[in-house]
Amino acid sequence: MAKSRIIETGYGASNAGDSSVERSAVIEIVPIKKLRRSRRTARYHSKTQIKQIAESIASFGFINPIVADTFNRVVAGFGRLAAAEILHFRAVPVIRVRDLSETEIRAYMLADNKLGEKAGWDRALLIVELEELEVALPEIGLDLSITGFEQNEIDTLFADFDDGSALAAEAGAMAWRL
Repeated sequence: MAKSRIIETGYGASNAGDSSVERSAVIEIVPIKKLRRSRRTARYHSKTQIKQIAESIASFGFINPIVADTFNRVVAGFGRLAAAEILHFRAVPVIRVRDLSETEIRAYMLADNKLGEKAGWDRALLIVELEELEVALPEIGLDLSITGFEQNEIDTLFADFDDGSALAAEAGAMAWRL
């Protein structure tokens, strides 16, 4: 049976009750066969989304590790794990959660998914990025769909800026970057 191996250490977030205490974070390479799915996963991924995640991992690498507890139960990264299985990975990077109670892990599982949904988009900057990537990605053999945006979303964004405001958006984006 393959053993996990530690590949990197760093520092994670602090305890909620004591902002001066840091927890260590260790990234391990863990065989997929050792990881278990939690029965309390309220979020699910469609087959289409898992395929998109797999395409992203195949294109960019496994940049965002899976989070698992000390019992190899996946806490975050269910879609990445499913994508790794599609790609026939034997092992994946995992950040091990060691210092959270079962209640804290359950709350983190929900927060990890829900808090990302609360972010918005700067549409002006987004259209600039998409326009530039639409030209640059084919040069490296990728399509704009690798970003996760559906074609109808991209078309709608482009249509919103077809009235010439894309230049103003780019000027605004450049001013923001300065």
